[in-house]
Amino acid sequence: VGHVIFDGAILLRLELHQETVRIVKMPSSEPHNISLIMQYIKCRSPKSILDVGIGCGKYGMLFREYLDGHWVGHAFHDPSTWTLKLIGVEVFAEYITPVHAYLYTDILIGDFEELIYKIHDTFDLIFFGDILEHFAKPVALKLLEQSSKLLNSGDRKSTRLNSSHIPLSRMPSSA
Repeated sequence: VGHVIFDGAILLRLELHQETVRIVKMPSSEPHNISLIMQYIKCRSPKSILDVGIGCGKYGMLFREYLDGHWVGHAFHDPSTWTLKLIGVEVFAEYITPVHAYLYTDILIGDFEELIYKIHDTFDLIFFGDILEHFAKPVALKLLEQSSKLLNSGDRKSTRLNSSHIPLSRMPSSA
């Protein structure tokens, strides 16, 4: 899973709905976490990522830029040159925009607690950006354990080691 950093920040997004303006809370991350996360991911150079809780799509954009863009000799604006398999999971269908559809290879809509048993693919990296804090601690630990089964076999050991860095003590102990 790598280092999972969560901060609970909220980005407000304005949406126009039938001539009215509605404020929608959109999940986001603290800016100071982004460089740490991207340095870690660039060092791993995964060829496939499961991005759980894609929110506004910031990390999908960064994954494409740093793993499929000019940093690796590809044309970022030309998806036919992309090699990264980037699968997103989002519980709120209303968050999905055309930008998400452009960036992600596929997007699964639904609760990850249920979807995890329907995913038959494996990944080099599973990214939980600002999502684990939304689960009770026992559920989050179960999701981490179940997720490790979706990792390519060589990555399972490092996932268990790195998950110990997650400050789960800040989470509720039950649902």
